[in-house]
Amino acid sequence: MTRRCRSPARSATPCSSRPRPAAAARACAFAGRRAPSARPSPRPAPRPTPPSRTPVCTSRSSSTPPRHIEVQLLADSHGNAVHCWERECSLQRRHQKLIEESPAPTLPSRVRRRICEAAVRLAKQAGYVNAGTCEFLVDADSNFYFIEVNARIQVEHPVTELVTGIDLIKEQIRVAAGQPLSVAQADIHQLGHAIECRINCEDPEHNFRPSPGLITGLRIPGGIGVRWDSHIAPGYRVPPNYDSMIGKLLVHAPTRIEAIARMLRALDELRIDGITTTAPLHRRILHTPDFIEGKVDTTWVERVLLTPRETLAQATP
Repeated sequence: MTRRCRSPARSATPCSSRPRPAAAARACAFAGRRAPSARPSPRPAPRPTPPSRTPVCTSRSSSTPPRHIEVQLLADSHGNAVHCWERECSLQRRHQKLIEESPAPTLPSRVRRRICEAAVRLAKQAGYVNAGTCEFLVDADSNFYFIEVNARIQVEHPVTELVTGIDLIKEQIRVAAGQPLSVAQADIHQLGHAIECRINCEDPEHNFRPSPGLITGLRIPGGIGVRWDSHIAPGYRVPPNYDSMIGKLLVHAPTRIEAIARMLRALDELRIDGITTTAPLHRRILHTPDFIEGKVDTTWVERVLLTPRETLAQATP
């Protein structure tokens, strides 16, 4: 006969039918569940609130097209992380960069400092080790928004090398070898202004049609503050299978106005025979008042530079 509890108000369940702790543990183990504890587990202590920091992004949106600003990073396995300042990469076509420069024109000094500090903070928090680039969008109110980190050296890294005097490839090799960085943040300064034009084998007059083929002649510009990075030579055949970029033309000068003038001269001296390149497009961009005044954004090429006919041709599959 089953014994009932003396106080029906306390429990209507027979005492013999209540699961004992050992029986409950065996039943839960068989069912693959965790046995209920007789005593409630203490709640974990709340995590300490981190100190307030300047936010990397803001929630405010802007109706104007943004600018594309990226920060060059170097971080080693010894806990050192530094920035090598920023690059302006807003001049793009179909999200492919055409021209990069440093320092970014019209970017307020306080925003430049904050965006570079935010990039270094991100690298340290993530334990990042390598050369890399932290990319942001900047709106008309100078609010900046994080996009991504490119965990590699980038095409436009020579722009930073020209304004800082730092060999980024050498530093990247040091980091890969487990050595500490050879530079400290206090030693990294922006000196002068640098501009890079990507020279692609494309025809801007015909919807940027690819233009591979045999290079029959080549004249490389030179002089003080001019740099040419490329693999091509007379007799080289540009294949149609890979990226269309065949060279990078860079200049460095004490001021941005001087750098623009030096780049225009270098573009005039550059001659690549046998194929069509984007060099005339760069000359066209550098002559525009918007570029000279630093009033460009990520949509400026399609929205302003290209004629409606060119823009329509690009949109047509």
